[in-house]
Amino acid sequence: MKQRIYLLIIASFITLCVLSQVRKTKQPNKTKTTDIENTAADMASILYEEMLPNTQKVFIIDSIVVNYSQLLNAIPFPKDYGTILPYNKFFNTQKETDTYVYVNGFGNKCFYSEMSADSTYRLYTRDKLNDRQWGSPQLLEGFDIPFTEINYPYMTSDGATLYFAAKSEEGLGGYDIYVTSYDTETGKFLKAENIGLPFNSDKDDILYIEDDTDGIAWFASSRRQPEGKICIYTIALTSTRKNYNSDIDEKTLRNYAAITSIKDTWDSTESRQQAMSKVQKAISRATKEKTTKSSICFILNDDVEYTDLSNFSSEKNKQQYQSIIKKQKQLDNTNEQLEQLRSKYHHATKTEQNSLSSQILNAEKSQENLILSIKNEIKELRKSENEQKKNNPLKYIIMGKKFFEESELIINADGSIFHLHIKPEQLAHKIILVGDPGRVSLVASHFNEIESEVESREFRSITGRYNNKRITVTSTGIGCDNIDIVMNEIDALANIDFNSRQEKENFTELEIVRIGTCGGLQPHTPIGTYICSEKSIGFDGLLNFYAGRNAVCDLKLERALLNHLGWSGNMCAPAPYAINSDKELADRISGNDMIKGITVACGGFFGPQGRQLRLPLADPNQNEKIESFRYDGMCITNFEMESSALAGLARLMGHKATTVCMVIANRYAKEANTGYKNKIDDLITKVLDRI
Repeated sequence: MKQRIYLLIIASFITLCVLSQVRKTKQPNKTKTTDIENTAADMASILYEEMLPNTQKVFIIDSIVVNYSQLLNAIPFPKDYGTILPYNKFFNTQKETDTYVYVNGFGNKCFYSEMSADSTYRLYTRDKLNDRQWGSPQLLEGFDIPFTEINYPYMTSDGATLYFAAKSEEGLGGYDIYVTSYDTETGKFLKAENIGLPFNSDKDDILYIEDDTDGIAWFASSRRQPEGKICIYTIALTSTRKNYNSDIDEKTLRNYAAITSIKDTWDSTESRQQAMSKVQKAISRATKEKTTKSSICFILNDDVEYTDLSNFSSEKNKQQYQSIIKKQKQLDNTNEQLEQLRSKYHHATKTEQNSLSSQILNAEKSQENLILSIKNEIKELRKSENEQKKNNPLKYIIMGKKFFEESELIINADGSIFHLHIKPEQLAHKIILVGDPGRVSLVASHFNEIESEVESREFRSITGRYNNKRITVTSTGIGCDNIDIVMNEIDALANIDFNSRQEKENFTELEIVRIGTCGGLQPHTPIGTYICSEKSIGFDGLLNFYAGRNAVCDLKLERALLNHLGWSGNMCAPAPYAINSDKELADRISGNDMIKGITVACGGFFGPQGRQLRLPLADPNQNEKIESFRYDGMCITNFEMESSALAGLARLMGHKATTVCMVIANRYAKEANTGYKNKIDDLITKVLDRI
């Protein structure tokens, strides 16, 4: 009996141990996420304590709470220091993103955040190639911090200091504001530094902007704000960074770091009033710029006055004009400073006058240098513009605006463009081009409603709506020469005022997709394949007649192809040009079910495409050479007759364009299918859905 009792006690003890162990093993699963969150919070807390002794002493002039949607409008920084736009507005797209693009004051460089292949956001920059076309994106290298999100870039006027907001495991929580500088020797940015307290907190702190002309800056924070609200702080800039004295008590220091009271940061009520006058000055400048839009006043000569930045003949001259304006503002500030110093001098003691004398002399020297510099720059700018004016016979300037003669822009009696017979109001901003006039009806058969229909020669146009998208479909006929007509006329419809014959003040970007047929040149492009032209090579020579072709073309690809083909003199095409389609549009249209490649656009259907009937070919091995060509891991996928002119003219004009084709003949396999017309409707539907 006793033995049985002992056994029961031992069994009970074992059961209790097992249950206890089960509880212990289950518990971590319940608190795993909490532990991670606590660890992150602890790290942020440690970082905060490390930053606290180095809290920067700042003079916060004012603050205002606004909705997130009002953020950009509530900061009155001047236009010459750049503009900030939502990503979708700048790139004219509809991506699911809330990132922003910063464009510098000269309008020739932009910075923006975009999601990369590893699903993290990174900063990119682009340079402007001409008045309207932006170059390829360049990843900003450096920083040395693994940011999970990055947004709100802003480059200071020196072109070397970049501020941005980012999220990182090494941050305080939410977005923190960081700063980095460009290293001209390495061509990379230095390690990004957290700008610390009081600018950053455990909430979202974003959009640091400096206006060194007026000596003020802004940043925004969601600390202590309800959902959807953000507080914008206006601060007075100082020449050097100063931290709070170490002898202040910890509670006061923490209040400064958290910005619990902006009044506590004021030296005096008088200094705050002086600072507020600077803010009001900045607001006045910004308001004036918004009401006048891009209007300017530059007297070129007795007959011509420029009223818009677009009147200048080159990007260089635009930058020089903006440099003049910036120096003029500096001169205005110097003049104001001189008046204040001279007023103080008359009421100062002898000791104070000695100090003020040196300040007045420095200001007068600065004034003299600025006046001389402005005078010389204006002289150089006038000389350059007058020389350009003499060398431009097709366009001339009347009171600062580009005017187009009747012989250059032909407008029909009914107000329509010469060849297409379309009126400006009949053109949508999304355009589909097809070769066959009969294919226009096939595309339009998918429209929910039709607004207008016009036909002239081989050019037939229908404008209507497809799933709430306004689209124009136009036939071009065959060949790059017809593309030249269509592209120039639709650009004129969008960007020239037909009443005044002057270029419109605001540029309208068009989105153009050509749907066509082609001949496949590779084993992986059989009959029925859909090909999107990532790059196009023009054997037609059209783009060589336009200025700026070298700025938009892939010159390395051109040289590599000519070397491979061995053409010289007047043999075949003496000067082929290579051009990229718009990357964003090509990616969107091609999706995951089209082949992307290099397309050759030929100036004819037979000889230029290597077809031989009764006439012999100048280069009998042309097609074999083309099929074997490789460049940067890519091959030439197909022949057609329009893609190069479309992509090239679009890039020069500032529009987005690409070409998609269905293979109806495979030159490699020597097969053809003339019964393709039913299947091409599937390609049309894909384009309509994706444009």
